Amino acid sequence: MGYYRNSDMFQFKESKDCVCDTVQNIVKAQKKVQEEGWNYSIRQLKKGDGMDPQYSTIPFILYTKEDGSPFIGSGIFQAPYHRNDTFFGCIETPVLRAKHFSLDSNCCVKVELLLPISNGQEIQPYPKDKHRVSAYFPEDEPVTDFLATGLCLTLDLKKFLGITCLDAITPIPHDEFFAEERPHNHHHMEY
Repeated sequence: MGYYRNSDMFQFKESKDCVCDTVQNIVKAQKKVQEEGWNYSIRQLKKGDGMDPQYSTIPFILYTKEDGSPFIGSGIFQAPYHRNDTFFGCIETPVLRAKHFSLDSNCCVKVELLLPISNGQEIQPYPKDKHRVSAYFPEDEPVTDFLATGLCLTLDLKKFLGITCLDAITPIPHDEFFAEERPHNHHHMEY
């Protein structure tokens, strides 16, 4: 049980699940930016840090209750391969963007996988460290942006112990990133 702070859009209130509450607050802030354009909602969530109006997303990383390890989301995409063929590929990342909550639940959320990229290229995590966040943020390949993959998962936030919020960003849309090799079928998976 914990408490969370809020002014204007948040209030002090007793909480039974701080991960659910945090993600609910993220969704509210992102929705306000989408509906009303730039306002102070994300700045409030970020404790007053000055930010540019172009930011639309507060990415985050979840940690499992089982052993406190970071959750590594994965999804399958289909993309063009040669002239008339396609291939299926897998994306794995610990970085997520909340899209919306299920209508009948305040802890069941649809999230999109955000892929860390370095200078326009996908980061290849070191295989031995694949279950550590640092594998996706290597020192020799600094993360310069995030790609909105269009691949989504539905998660039960009650299964997570902790959350780390990253600085606000606006991810690169996957259509721009894959201008020549645009994925055409996005498979939504349930966790």
